[in-house]
Amino acid sequence: MIAKRHPLIGEHSPWGTIDSVEELADGITFVGTPGHGGIRLGPERIDEMPEPYRRFQSRHAKPPFYEEDCDWAVPVLAFAEEVPIDHVRNAIGIVRAMPAYFGQAIYEAAGIMLWLVGQS
Repeated sequence: MIAKRHPLIGEHSPWGTIDSVEELADGITFVGTPGHGGIRLGPERIDEMPEPYRRFQSRHAKPPFYEEDCDWAVPVLAFAEEVPIDHVRNAIGIVRAMPAYFGQAIYEAAGIMLWLVGQS
């Protein structure tokens, strides 16, 4: 069982003070600030993240944070079975549109999902 330690409103994030939180799955939380936001993973989730996703090097934030424009797709795809399906579909769309940004390892790790969405 994962320890429930969610970010709290008023805590710091790479984008400023958190003013909103939304739990997507256990240990996977979207945090918002007045100007930006992204996903924050609990420490257990980082440890559970499959290796290709864990190696992703963001240009915008360091784990446990993944910014909301693109990087959020990494933890969503890593835990695709647990997050809402709309988030997974959107993450697949971003990776398909920007394979060079995410890198070959992420593109290959999400390969079957990319293929399946392309068929629908």
